[in-house]
Amino acid sequence: MSPLRLSARRSALPVLLPALVVVAALTAGACRRSTPPASAPTPVTPPPAVASAAPTTVLLISIDGLLPEYYLEATTRFRAPNLARLLAAGSHAAACESIFPSVTYPAHASIVTGVRSALHGIVANSVFAGAGATRRTYRPGDWYWYADELRVPALWNAVRARGLTSGAVSWPGTVGASIDYLIPEVWPARRTLTHESLLEMAATPEVLAAVRREGPLPVAALGEPDRDDWIARTAAGILQRHRPSLLLVHLISVDHATHVHGPGAPEVAAALTRVDAALGVLLDAVAASGGFARTTVLVTGDHGGVAVHSAVAPNTLFRAAGLIETSDVWKVWAHSSGSQAGIYLRDPADRETAAAALRLLEENAVAGGTRRYTVLSRAELDGLGSHPGALCAVDGAPGYTISSGLRGELVRATPLRGNHGSRPHLDGLATGLVLAGRGIKPGVLLPSARLIDIAPTVAHLLDLAMPGVEGRVLAEVLAE
Repeated sequence: MSPLRLSARRSALPVLLPALVVVAALTAGACRRSTPPASAPTPVTPPPAVASAAPTTVLLISIDGLLPEYYLEATTRFRAPNLARLLAAGSHAAACESIFPSVTYPAHASIVTGVRSALHGIVANSVFAGAGATRRTYRPGDWYWYADELRVPALWNAVRARGLTSGAVSWPGTVGASIDYLIPEVWPARRTLTHESLLEMAATPEVLAAVRREGPLPVAALGEPDRDDWIARTAAGILQRHRPSLLLVHLISVDHATHVHGPGAPEVAAALTRVDAALGVLLDAVAASGGFARTTVLVTGDHGGVAVHSAVAPNTLFRAAGLIETSDVWKVWAHSSGSQAGIYLRDPADRETAAAALRLLEENAVAGGTRRYTVLSRAELDGLGSHPGALCAVDGAPGYTISSGLRGELVRATPLRGNHGSRPHLDGLATGLVLAGRGIKPGVLLPSARLIDIAPTVAHLLDLAMPGVEGRVLAEVLAE
């Protein structure tokens, strides 16, 4: 799910929504507007196996909705020359497994913590009070923007503990994070707030001042073709001026296009080309800041994307059975995030409601020989490391997404053409991973990797302490 908030949890799909991160060009040169190159890009020269004594920077880039074929077919099926040159210079995974739910905020939390959602605590994109205690009171529409909702340390905590610096631009869940150079991902959920007022509160003053020196902050909706370019140029400025040990960047246009047009649509390929151009801005900044002998670049995603045609709203079943009166008065509630939903009891000890809810869900999972969703038991959720405290979950069958809608038909049309959120091993939901630069062997193919392997691998590259991770160091790609 992209920061444009294109999700199956809403009843309508705006074509253009307010932007999340308001940024502008920071410097000339590497921070200039990027357009897809007309000729072949300059190849990335792999660094020597023996690294220099210069400080290391890890540039961790998330392309929201990245599929492995976007880099595996970067010059044949797609126009992504910068992904292609990273692929040629470094190593990659044939596929990278997401987590459950395979949606943006839980997945990005897993990328930077090395654990699944049951441990890090970010169980959905949007906050639901029934899913467990939070550190503040949220209103409907609020997302997991705040870093202190994480229940385990993130990479930026390990960086600071090591006496190093970090930066992040548009990375989910970083408001209030102990990040030195920060433009977080956040947007106004209420009319009383503006993007500028939010950034005044949430961004690093030094970084925000650098943005403002280039002109006033735009507060209107940002056009899709420009948005990732702005994010990339802001991050490039941070990289060139401050050389943080860790820099996190989140690019979003591919996921936006997948939601609106569906996977495989020409508009998705066009969005990939724009994102690849933004990647080129970042690679130019790497070259201008000591090159790949000093910098390790990791490009990953958070989830894949699959086609959808209908939405299922379990709360309509519960309402019809008298288990829900309103969104504030309920005994059981389905909180959806993408193509799945956690099912929560107001009173976890209410066995009668639990039995009634499970019966309703099982009775309606299949209709006319067509499966709409699968009910995942508590034991299955424990195996997936997901939804602590939930009674169960429902996972949409192919073609179906899940809605938290309370009224109307159980099955209804959806404005979405693509979505994600289901169990990560299902077709179309894997994301990707490419690694290149300092400390990385060229030419290694990982048959598979997992999002939870990224944090321990970055920690190894930067000599950070990350105890308690569920993932592993991807030692096969390390030049040591």
